[in-house]
Amino acid sequence: DFVSGEDTIDLSDLAEAYGYGSGVSGDASPADGALSRYAGDTTSISELIAGNDDSLDNTFGAFFNNETDKLTVFMDSSTASGSTTIETFVITLPEDVSFDDSDLTAVSYSFIA
Repeated sequence: DFVSGEDTIDLSDLAEAYGYGSGVSGDASPADGALSRYAGDTTSISELIAGNDDSLDNTFGAFFNNETDKLTVFMDSSTASGSTTIETFVITLPEDVSFDDSDLTAVSYSFIA
């Protein structure tokens, strides 16, 4: 079972499959091949995703529906800045579970030991 704060949903393999290779950027402006966590307002995120809004360029993130226990994860599958193609994935979490943004990551693909 998923436990918020203890478990992590890791999107690093997905990021690598899409071609991201320069790590997760802390910069809010998109750069080719650099992925950043979406930090904008999520109240209208469904509409932004449906419209491949430019504000989602080279971003990943998620939003959780407490009523349905469904977590929608999204990532821009186009690594080129200025081109936005948002892909979404729905994950059903166990009942009465919470989700925090810190439970989602996409950073380990850039780690080199």
